[in-house]
Amino acid sequence: AAIESDHKHSIVTEDLLEAHAGDIARMKGFIVNRRAPVRFIERLEDLARMTKNSISLLAEEGRNNEDTLFFRITFDGTETSVRNILRIIDALPYDIAIESVSYENGSGTDAAQGAKLIVSLKATAF
Repeated sequence: AAIESDHKHSIVTEDLLEAHAGDIARMKGFIVNRRAPVRFIERLEDLARMTKNSISLLAEEGRNNEDTLFFRITFDGTETSVRNILRIIDALPYDIAIESVSYENGSGTDAAQGAKLIVSLKATAF
């Protein structure tokens, strides 16, 4: 009787998973794949190019755990471009949290091109 009950439960579970496969796939799209974070990293690189910033990204491997990946990202550009990238990162459809932000503005004659934004963020991973 217990085996039959378990079998019925597994059939119901399979049916639910099949019925919500699209929702599950969409939700996974908001979470960084820990084995292949390249898609997330490429998205950040594309956004940096789009906003005319250069990007340097460091994965903080020592802080990662099974549910979370940590990144330190440096954007170099103009004051406007680094502010724009921060707004865009904050609006990304990933489950991420910005832990810290550091902003440096250039000085002297190169001030327009010398803005630097350093962002530490954590991303939910599966």
